[in-house]
Amino acid sequence: MTEFKESISSTLCQQFGFYEEQRLQRLRLLDLTDDEKVNAETLIEEVIAPNITDIVDEFYSKLIEDPTAQEFISDAELLNRLKKIQSNYLLNLGINFNTETYFESRLRAGLAHAWVGLPLVTYQCGYYIQQKIIIHYIKSMVDEHKVDALTNFLLKIIALDMSLAIESYHGLQIQGLSQSLDNMQDRHRQLQKKASIDSLTGVLTRGEILENLDQCIKQAKEKSQRLSIIMVDIDFFKNINDKFGHQIGDHVLKQMTNRFKSAI
Repeated sequence: MTEFKESISSTLCQQFGFYEEQRLQRLRLLDLTDDEKVNAETLIEEVIAPNITDIVDEFYSKLIEDPTAQEFISDAELLNRLKKIQSNYLLNLGINFNTETYFESRLRAGLAHAWVGLPLVTYQCGYYIQQKIIIHYIKSMVDEHKVDALTNFLLKIIALDMSLAIESYHGLQIQGLSQSLDNMQDRHRQLQKKASIDSLTGVLTRGEILENLDQCIKQAKEKSQRLSIIMVDIDFFKNINDKFGHQIGDHVLKQMTNRFKSAI
């Protein structure tokens, strides 16, 4: 998530690889041509703008029936903010759909919903609910000869918006999983190091030494190499503990370890 916020200046289109050719490819896939810009204007002027309040109210009335969605619409103030956002979104639906700015806004919408934790399935179903409501208004508001053209355009532009939003939503989730995996691996390495290093002296534990020794012996045999081992003991160390106490004994162990390291 942090990486997305920090690199937002590079545009989301660049981050997700939506350069001009990739944008055109997505539009071709959905059969969205420049000729349909007029359908976008007609849809806004004759259907959405005159009924924006009713459309948004119906959308949230239907959406709030889902228990999962209810968790994200907890109070009236939040609901009003969401309605304003939804209104702005609908009043720009499909306008200049072939531009980088349009792609950018739809990718940003996906990130916003991922950041607040809205489940992807609820997000997808929300597009369907909105689409169904607008189709109802198309059939009741415009001339009969425009219904098919506007309905087909609506299906295409909703598909475009949803594909972009889900792409960024999914991208943020993948990044979060990747970050969690990195954190787990770091933690695993820390635990491994903690388990293999003696906390007092900072050198390998007995178990780790024996494991390394076993590997060295195997390697020496495989390569027919000689292997030398130096074993060092502190004379009369028990007397130090008995006479001066274990704290002094620990201090001696630390000092001896440092001298061994220095000599090596």
